[in-house]
Amino acid sequence: MAIPREVRGPDLIATVVKKHIAPMLKELGYRKERHIWRRPINGLTHLIQLQSSAWAIEDRGSFTFNLGVY
Repeated sequence: MAIPREVRGPDLIATVVKKHIAPMLKELGYRKERHIWRRPINGLTHLIQLQSSAWAIEDRGSFTFNLGVY
């Protein structure tokens, strides 16, 4: 899926999450709450948190995935 050229900055990251990342993680059994996905497996919880960069401008955006198991 292509991202429309008119999507910019923070909206670009939100669009990428909505169209690409969230559906893939949902298919893998993760449940989403804001930008945090959790998946319980065998008494553990896998956690993926998306941290957006404050420098998302124009046609560029960056983000970091924070991973955890508890």
